[in-house]
Amino acid sequence: MARTAIGIDLGGTNIKAGLVAEDGTVLAQAEAKTLAHEGPDAVMGRMAVLAGQMRGKAEADPVGLGVGSPGPLDPSVGQIYFTPNMPGWDGYPLGARLADRLKMPVRVENDANCAALAEHWRGAGQGTKTMILLTLGTGIGGGIIVDGKLVNGTRVTAGEVGHIVINDKGPKCGCGNHGCLEAYCGTAGIIARARELLDKPGTVSMLIEMAGRDFEKLSPALIGQAAKKGDGPAISIYKETGRLLGLGIVNLVNIFAPEVVILGGGVAANGAFIFPAVRDEVKRRAMRPGNEQVRIEAAAMGNDAGLIGAAGLLLH
Repeated sequence: MARTAIGIDLGGTNIKAGLVAEDGTVLAQAEAKTLAHEGPDAVMGRMAVLAGQMRGKAEADPVGLGVGSPGPLDPSVGQIYFTPNMPGWDGYPLGARLADRLKMPVRVENDANCAALAEHWRGAGQGTKTMILLTLGTGIGGGIIVDGKLVNGTRVTAGEVGHIVINDKGPKCGCGNHGCLEAYCGTAGIIARARELLDKPGTVSMLIEMAGRDFEKLSPALIGQAAKKGDGPAISIYKETGRLLGLGIVNLVNIFAPEVVILGGGVAANGAFIFPAVRDEVKRRAMRPGNEQVRIEAAAMGNDAGLIGAAGLLLH
């Protein structure tokens, strides 16, 4: 009988669970609100309920549960160091609590690392030895695979690519540093650039009306809608985002010489404007021959990447 595993993608808003076959196919899925304000034990309980539902869908008992969790964590023991968007999780033994509740093996890994594993296993990084994934959204997460293995580092916090510093005098980042890639290309950085541009006298943009002249309503999705309608300022915002993102990726290409750099997440949906700028910057600034050989590709696994990669922790 084919082996299966349960994968859970823990997010600040939603928890997604799936029963995953050995070939990476998602056989069943369920979802629940995270309700992080209720605390880690309550969230862990909801995760256990979802895992139980997936267990009930399997023909034979799954080999275990894999969890992709935000925040720096120690995968060797399944303990969360902290989660910036879910207060109260500092030092929480998520893996041990779930294993005790479910009486099954549990593996916990960073959520972006799980997405990287999924892309390497089944997606845009399939068949490569060395690849890097960047997830572009509120923040910028990352996962690095070298010689087919996930890079965790000595303190198991490697892969924080969003905190590459591209300008030490740049805006303050949520991590406390200044000029991080995330501070420029995360949601807040993109909106800040948009507001600065729209505030300039003489700027003509449909974004102003789309936001109802209320710049608090600006979002990457709204800017993307305007760009797709041919709005010049919106297009320029995303081209500049691509250029800045390219600066960070240049460093990654020079250090790791990956075969492919994969861009995923909500912001990457505007890839028609971002990707050419990224590729131009990498081609112009990264060292040869790495700059000539690396591919910049869109993620292929979509919203299921996290749970598929989490299940893969048990299946591979």
